[in-house]
Amino acid sequence: MIDVDNFILKAIGVPFVEHGRDYDGWDCWGLCIRAYKDVLGVNLPDFSYTDTQEYRALKTSFETRADGFWQRSQPGNMSVACIYRRGLVIHAGLSFGKRILHVEKGIETCLEPASRMRIEGYYEPACHAAAPI
Repeated sequence: MIDVDNFILKAIGVPFVEHGRDYDGWDCWGLCIRAYKDVLGVNLPDFSYTDTQEYRALKTSFETRADGFWQRSQPGNMSVACIYRRGLVIHAGLSFGKRILHVEKGIETCLEPASRMRIEGYYEPACHAAAPI
């Protein structure tokens, strides 16, 4: 495992690759999966999005927490931020205080102010309590 600061330094600039799950390239969920695994040793469920219906399934997973995996949280170190795009919650990033680490088609992995995004909510696995900043 690596510490969170080294993960951020290593992640910035990684390109967007649809369904990517490693440092050669990842999509927004691949970034979250890799961060949780490398920094916290937590395996997140892998959603391989192919359409809007699957994005909605992810949102439902976060909202209902039916499987007991997710809990709603405050912005904290490594909380998953669910982000609106085109009126739907179809994007995810990682919260680091007032900044979000994310990647999407057309941009490499970067840190952006959370204030620039429309965030539906913050979540974390029930097995991990995010440290508030």
